[in-house]
Amino acid sequence: MRIVPPAGNKVMYDLSAKFGCHPGDVSDLLRTAKNLDLDVVGVSFHVGSGIKDPEVFATSLQRASSVFGIAAKMGFTLHTLDVGGGIYGHRGAPVSFEKVATALNRSLDEFFPVSSNVKVMAEPGRFFAASPFTLVTSVIAKRKCTAVVGERDLNELKTLDPEKPRDVTPRYMYYINDGVYGSLSFVLSEDTCMIPTLVKVPASDVTFTSSLWGPTCDGSDCVLKEGPLPELQIGDWFYFENMGAYSLSLHSRFNGMAVPEGHYMCEEEIWETVLKGARQIDGYK
Repeated sequence: MRIVPPAGNKVMYDLSAKFGCHPGDVSDLLRTAKNLDLDVVGVSFHVGSGIKDPEVFATSLQRASSVFGIAAKMGFTLHTLDVGGGIYGHRGAPVSFEKVATALNRSLDEFFPVSSNVKVMAEPGRFFAASPFTLVTSVIAKRKCTAVVGERDLNELKTLDPEKPRDVTPRYMYYINDGVYGSLSFVLSEDTCMIPTLVKVPASDVTFTSSLWGPTCDGSDCVLKEGPLPELQIGDWFYFENMGAYSLSLHSRFNGMAVPEGHYMCEEEIWETVLKGARQIDGYK
């Protein structure tokens, strides 16, 4: 039985509105399962993806414990608990894996101690998928602008006339070969600021207020609304790290844009270790 987590959890994606049985409906649902001769074996929940508070599991585990108790009174023997996923696994995450694991284990000890003989499982997809992937993009066009006095709306930007230089600090709009209809679709729903890392060291430390735009014709295809970047040139490359979760898997071909190619890279020392282990397998050549 999947139960609904508390609304308002501090997570990036709250799944409580779409999935899960509410506490008040548990008894009726179990009774229906009983009448249908269904074997209910456990409880699952998902607190939401992109955990920002390590304590988000506590209330859900308490609810799960209550379901175990109700089920036992109705003749069910529950033995499995699925605590879902949503845990970050990369350096610099809003909350580290270690902090979440510590809080989760503490709550498990309280509501499902080892003596309960409950099998605990998880679904750490984001944890495993995010950090192995890096997105590398390039600048395919640029626009030099200045903001109207008193305005900061991107729609109020005016292109600078190169023949009439002004005594103002320019803003730059860069168009790149991937965007929100591609590997960066999560930008539309996540509260994040995607500042890229340049492949080559910039010629100057001077930065300008800049924005990054995807390659499609849609005006909402904006990867970064505002951020400090050095002046870039068409053809410059930069990259975004920890891009394995909810990126390439959500890519579309809107406006005929191709899906990015994947290139596998590995440190030489690690690769040699892998090969050494592979050579020990019978029949390996």
